[in-house]
Amino acid sequence: MKAEYSSVTNWLLTAQEPWVVYNTLLELVGAKSDSPEVKAAYKATQTHPSVVALFDSLATWPPEKPLQKVGILAHKYVSRIS
Repeated sequence: MKAEYSSVTNWLLTAQEPWVVYNTLLELVGAKSDSPEVKAAYKATQTHPSVVALFDSLATWPPEKPLQKVGILAHKYVSRIS
């Protein structure tokens, strides 16, 4: 993108997190979702180590017995879902 933006928008466009760049392009810059810049930011978001780790952690979610470690009140809820 060659246009001039506010200093805040420029700062957001140079963020390390690709989801920040993606949302800045769509919401603040007004770029089309099929523009090369938006597509690149979306792809970078999908392959970012934090996002990959998040999706990997969801593979085992929810745990088999999610309320076991809730504490004192757990007995009220466990009996309702058991």
